[in-house]
Amino acid sequence: MAYELPSYHPIFSADSQWLPKPRVAGLLSALLPGAGQIYNRSYWKAPMVWGALGITGYLAYRNHQAYLFYRRAYQDALAGGDPLPPLRPENIRALRESYRQDRDVFGLAFLLLYGLQIGEAYADAHLKGFVIYSGLSPTGPCLAVAW
Repeated sequence: MAYELPSYHPIFSADSQWLPKPRVAGLLSALLPGAGQIYNRSYWKAPMVWGALGITGYLAYRNHQAYLFYRRAYQDALAGGDPLPPLRPENIRALRESYRQDRDVFGLAFLLLYGLQIGEAYADAHLKGFVIYSGLSPTGPCLAVAW
């Protein structure tokens, strides 16, 4: 006859279940984006973090490169050079400002997403121990509107 441990035995307690530490999850996400999500065992979120940060970082970089090109072209046009024959200096300046604005927007989006993924890892670690019991839903008589 095998001996079975009762369900209230410490082996089966909620304390034995591994729960992530929110501070560690936030710190890991701050050091390496997506690491906090992996630490929390939310593996499906890490590629989403990498994709979002990769896309916004790439777009900020590309817009910065275009901004530098048109800034140089505008400076050359003002100095009397002719780097872009079909464009007037006003058009070059407008393009330069457009790329500068886009670069700034994507840079801010990158920083916002970076901060959000840290906060998400921190909050997810807090909520790992949150248990929803089925006994919380109302089962008694209730009022309803019938049409």
